[in-house]
Formats: sequence, structure tokens, C-alpha cells
Amino acid sequence: MKSSEEWLREAEEMPDGDVKMALLEEAMQAADEEQNLNQAYEVREEYIRCASFQGYPMKMLVAFSWVITKWEQHPGQFPEYSVLWMYKWVLGAVRFFPQISLEKINQLFEDMKKKYTDHGGSLRSYYFYRMSFAKANGFETEIEPNYEGWQATGRGYLSCCRACEVARESSHLSYLGEHKKAIRKAKTLLTGQLQCTTEPQSTYSKIIRAFEAVGNESKAMEFAQKAYRMTARKRGDLENNILIMRFMLKHDLAKSKTMFEQHLHFAMDTENPYIRFHYYLFAITLMSALHGRKFQLKLPRRLPLFQDSGKYDFAALREWFTAEAKKIAEAFDQRNGNDHFMKQIESSKHE
Repeated sequence: MKSSEEWLREAEEMPDGDVKMALLEEAMQAADEEQNLNQAYEVREEYIRCASFQGYPMKMLVAFSWVITKWEQHPGQFPEYSVLWMYKWVLGAVRFFPQISLEKINQLFEDMKKKYTDHGGSLRSYYFYRMSFAKANGFETEIEPNYEGWQATGRGYLSCCRACEVARESSHLSYLGEHKKAIRKAKTLLTGQLQCTTEPQSTYSKIIRAFEAVGNESKAMEFAQKAYRMTARKRGDLENNILIMRFMLKHDLAKSKTMFEQHLHFAMDTENPYIRFHYYLFAITLMSALHGRKFQLKLPRRLPLFQDSGKYDFAALREWFTAEAKKIAEAFDQRNGNDHFMKQIESSKHE
């Protein structure tokens, strides 16, 4: 039987992905059986990082729950910076799951705020993720005060890297409709002067909307293509790929259809209902665009309406994706006490 150290070393030799995740899970189990607390932490730290960037937010949340509990039980035994840094990923992921109550989510935000304050960390990320959660869930009155808190709080210990900060500022400007300012803000990312693990590819996909809005279709296409070359094979970039597919739908229906076919299995398999909802939302629009046209689709066999021939009734597919999206929307809206997600379905029918 392999030791946790052997499993971990084997995992570290693999690129990020499902195989590495499986090896790290073996390492976690072995470390727990060995009652090796330090090793169990080390494995989970790598597992959380991998899960965060590979599109497994629930796996990340479960592993972090263990980490934060042990960190509180054994003060000083685990690295403060790493634990608190991972807390940001947790706050970024809670928006994905309607089964997590608003009460629990607020508890997480306030616990993170207290821990950052107690350890001298900047609260810039706290306000940013509060704002992001409000945007994602239709809590309109909470967006502006958290934006103001984000902007008023200086960078410091535990702040995100400069590339991520610039990307977030550019994205918010675009959200506000300030598209020219968004493009100017993103210049250092678009020209390659700033980079990190998630940038500039994330900004490439988000800046498409801004270039479209100012009438620069050629630049929008340039960055759509650049983004897709970097994200096409990555499960964790599905949210960005939806933005690219939406743009391509307006300019190259066949290409958008092909992208949809390539990523549908990720959307169906994902443990992330928020991403599945937005993928199916795009599917509703795509099926409307395909209706009446002579296209075939290569869809997964497990899809209830699967046809060996590839010939589909696009209206029927649109209804199926609508029904599936509504199930997710109802869960979010019931938790949130609004109709934010259902409204998005209605809007998609008229795009």
C-alpha cells in the first residue's frame, strides 16, 4: 500500500486535471489513515488549488472546511498566509451553489472578514467578493456599497495580484456600461504587460463585450480567438467559454455550434449548478438560432433527446434546455427570495 507521501509525489508529477485530482484524493485518504496532520494539510492545500482552477468548486469547499477547522484547532501549525489566501477562493465559489443558505454564506463572509482583520490583511477582497456575489444573485442594492468599499480599501497583505485587480476593475467598468474605460483599464493585460495564472485569458473573454459595444468587431473577434486558444480544453474555464460562444453566435453560427458540442459534456458533468445554468441559458439561445436551419448536432448519448443521426428538432431541444435551466433557476431564486434567475431565462428566449 502506498504512503501519503508516495501518492503526493506521484500527483505532483502530473499536470492539473482529473488524474491529478484522483491521485490527491488517494493521498488525502492515506494521510488521514496515517494520522499525519501536517501531511493531510499539505495534500489538501494542493487539492484545493487544483480543484479551484479545474472547475471543482464543491470539492474545494469540502477540503477547505477541513483545513479551516484544523487551522483553528491547532494555532500556528499551518501557514497563516496560505490558509487565508485560500479563503478568497471559497468566497468566490459560494455563489455557485443554491443549497448553501444565505445565512451560511453571510457567516463565511464575516468569518473571513474577522480573520483578515485579526491577521492584518487587507479587506479589499472581502468587498470585491461581496459585490460579485450580489451581482450573480440579483441583489442590486448591495452592489454599490460593496463596490465603494472595494475601491476605498487599499492593497496590502493578502491582496490579489495586480493582474487580477486590473482585470476586476475593467470587468466592473464594462458591467456599468463604461466600455471605453474598460478597454483602457485592461490595456496592460491585453498587451501582455500583466499576467498571472488566470490572466490575461479571463480578460480576453470578458473584454469582447466592451469591444462590441464600441463598434470594434475586429478587436472583439481577435480577443475571442485568443481567449479560446487558451481556454478551449479547460473544464475550469467553462464560464469564460460561454462568453466566447455567445459572441461567436452572432458572427459564426457554425463555429458557435461546434464549441457548444465540444463543451456540453463539461456542462452536464459539472458539480457547479451556476455554470450549468448559464450553459443551458446559452443553449436556449443557440437552439433558437438553429431553428429552421439544416444543421446537425453531435450531442452526448446520455442526453435524453439524443439522436444517432445527429438530426434534431431544435424546438424540442430548446424546451428541454429551458426546463433544465428552470429547475436550477427555481433553486437559486427560492434561496435568494427574488426572480433574478428566472428573468434571465425569459430574456434568453428573446435574444
